[in-house]
Amino acid sequence: MATEGGGSGSSPFGRPAEWNDEILSWRRFGEFVRNILRLERSVEALKKENAELDARFAALQRQFDEQTGQLAVLLEFVNKALDERVEWMSAWNREPRKLRSEPSSVWLH
Repeated sequence: MATEGGGSGSSPFGRPAEWNDEILSWRRFGEFVRNILRLERSVEALKKENAELDARFAALQRQFDEQTGQLAVLLEFVNKALDERVEWMSAWNREPRKLRSEPSSVWLH
């Protein structure tokens, strides 16, 4: 029985069946290469995004370190003020009349 494209064993487009197999294998190879190229582009995009994120992280780390330093200065200031206040209060408890005229007595109000 003859087919549309010619003799027996040929495709509907008149090509031998082996050609169809060969075309399919070349098509698969082309898809494979296309997928590899897509993956390479994806990897490059991810590398670029990673570099941007690294830069943003470094900037945030610098800000964090700066704020930590500022907080340490504030903490030192508050601790020093509290220590001075405790010392003054303990001295006031020992000799209240002598220290009442001291300008620091504003802290008591």
